[in-house]
Amino acid sequence: MTDLLARLAALAAALDRGDDQAAAAAAAELAATDGPETLREALRQLHLFRGFPRALHALGLAADALAGPPPAADPTGADPERGEAVFRRLYGPDAEMVLDRIRALDPVLADWILDHAYGRVIAREVLPLTVRERLALLLLAADGCWNQWRSHARIALRLGIPPDRLAADLELAGWLDPATRGRAADLLRDLTGGPDG
Repeated sequence: MTDLLARLAALAAALDRGDDQAAAAAAAELAATDGPETLREALRQLHLFRGFPRALHALGLAADALAGPPPAADPTGADPERGEAVFRRLYGPDAEMVLDRIRALDPVLADWILDHAYGRVIAREVLPLTVRERLALLLLAADGCWNQWRSHARIALRLGIPPDRLAADLELAGWLDPATRGRAADLLRDLTGGPDG
């Protein structure tokens, strides 16, 4: 799965740099190696962190790699209960605290996060949760969203991803600058309670 994450990181890094040629090449490699549906699913998840416009742009860049037409409809319909169940499973004992914090910021957005992000996107089984979370950590670090990074790092650790694997992920695709990698590594050490993670 590390190789899959490396290919996803290469695609996301190229998109973040605005390098359309490298993004199209990374999309083609991902589709050839992991299949067009894996590529499509990764680009779907991208909208959670980069917005719909950038996800649509990325889908356009990947059009040649996405063999055939997309599915006509999403079989994952709206189900707020499914989203909350996935959220609670991933956040474990922190779920109530995190949900309370999000609801205090904006209860409407909290409902959207549960229904859409967790119920319609993260609940999908095309990409393993471990891969989704590792990619989320890279995207959140690239944006400097450190509170959310900590929450997702806790999720990754709960999913059994070793701290040394998460630390190694920070080097993928030469994406993150040294200061960002350092900040993420420091936070990871804080979360795991040791100098080496």
